[in-house]
Amino acid sequence: MHPDGPRLFIEPAGFSERFDREPFGFSHNLHTLDLFSFDSLIGLAERYASAPRDYFVAAAASSAATEFKAVAHSQWSVGEALQRLGSHSVRVLLKRPENHDPRFRQLLDTLFEQVIGLRGGLKGERVVRLESAVFVTSATSITPCHFDPEIAFFAQIEGRKNYHVYAPSSMSESELESFYREGIVSIAEVDLPTRDVAALSWRDNGIVYLADSREEALSLCDDYAPEHLELHSEDVLYFVDQLTNYGSLFIGEETTVAYGDKTIGTNHILPTSRAARYTGGVWVGKFLKTCTYQRMTSAASVHTGEVTDRQCMLEGMVAHAITARVRVARYRRSAEQGS
Repeated sequence: MHPDGPRLFIEPAGFSERFDREPFGFSHNLHTLDLFSFDSLIGLAERYASAPRDYFVAAAASSAATEFKAVAHSQWSVGEALQRLGSHSVRVLLKRPENHDPRFRQLLDTLFEQVIGLRGGLKGERVVRLESAVFVTSATSITPCHFDPEIAFFAQIEGRKNYHVYAPSSMSESELESFYREGIVSIAEVDLPTRDVAALSWRDNGIVYLADSREEALSLCDDYAPEHLELHSEDVLYFVDQLTNYGSLFIGEETTVAYGDKTIGTNHILPTSRAARYTGGVWVGKFLKTCTYQRMTSAASVHTGEVTDRQCMLEGMVAHAITARVRVARYRRSAEQGS
């Protein structure tokens, strides 16, 4: 073990310029940690038994060009798969080991501090997600070519493995964009930290409506009165002109809810629970004091008073009815005497 503890040995010169832009090599001393011994990994595997979303076990791909989802997943547990590394072609990915063994959290924080120190700090950026993973494979196994949106450091602990890593600049913007679009990477495959909470919401409250016409779709939207409403239609202007009940409207594929909530400055305090049927989002007018007043002529008081009298009696508000009734009598009598 290095006297300073676990370390990544990265050449400082030019690191800040290469970081998150170009692949580069480095060495490390992580292979000296007992944390990665086979017995330790078997112990870690037992902790994953109750966390099926935190690991996957799959066979090796026939080639790097194999579609990622086409490789069969195994029904083995993590421990069973690790025990079969020498006899079967298998890949085991243990996600977020720091949530299952505090030693991995300590290691992750230590290495992250080293990397950020080499970079010269966060430089105004913030850490959205800091996670690690342990990837264990059989000899000569192949992982399909895939896209990782996160900044990743690969540290080989034991054996040898060839990594083909490409810079973002090696692909066009349209090619990079395709990895984020449905059909290339399904949202169901994205590792979302809120997945478990969202899954409960979908399970208990999720609804999919199928409309036979745009008129029916319009009616469904206005009846539902959503807080946020995204429009993905060939005829968005029809819906823009006709819709009346929504908190905020996001028109077209180019406009996502996150823009309105976080960036472009419209509103994020919007009516929920179908309240958009009768109110809109909070805006500056909600914080202005408004005063109203009424003033009647005697003739208007007679006309309005008759209606008010009847309405108050229907509602059982007799005293209110009397205040209207006496005015009707007074001003009607004055009018008759004047004529």
